[in-house]
Amino acid sequence: MAAGIWHEAYDDETGMTNLSAFLEHLDHAMRRLSRSPLTLAVLSTRADELMPRRPGRRTGRERSQLLEAAQRLRAAIRPGDVAARGGDVSFAVLCEDLRSYDHAIGVAVRLLDELDRPMVVHGEVTQLDARFGIAFPLADESGGRPLFDRSIEAMRAARSSPGQRFDVILGSATRDRDARTDEASVDGDRRHDHPRVADADR
Repeated sequence: MAAGIWHEAYDDETGMTNLSAFLEHLDHAMRRLSRSPLTLAVLSTRADELMPRRPGRRTGRERSQLLEAAQRLRAAIRPGDVAARGGDVSFAVLCEDLRSYDHAIGVAVRLLDELDRPMVVHGEVTQLDARFGIAFPLADESGGRPLFDRSIEAMRAARSSPGQRFDVILGSATRDRDARTDEASVDGDRRHDHPRVADADR
């Protein structure tokens, strides 16, 4: 692959698909969905424990931690699924050819089990507190960005509830009442006026 094409599609630090390329994958998947009896889902997560202590500058250990998390995600997804780095410490997964909502939840639980394992890097143990947001496409939806945004909303709801590992949005997303609200403090119940499924124990 030419170096220019690589940089356009992949993240330099982790080798994962970058957000721009991920959204292109998602748009193509949404178009294919109209010809398939199956569905798809987008799963989003964030691991604040991977934030560098000095903004914008990671130590060797911090880079290794980030790479370890990325490798765990990529190793745990199904063949054909796409895992991407959505932000500095955020990740997204596109799961196609799902027979039901439960299959996406099963993928999320498997990914969480991988990320929950203590991470030992350079002799230091790090425990991630990852939560997943899961969103499914609407019947009349064509573009992928709103679906990705709903997965972020569901992830915020999961992060707002202690002990809750994931949150699922089954309907349309609502606009934040306060766009400046910190992600970790959003009240998930306040922000949803559509059906959702949450599970703290699976």
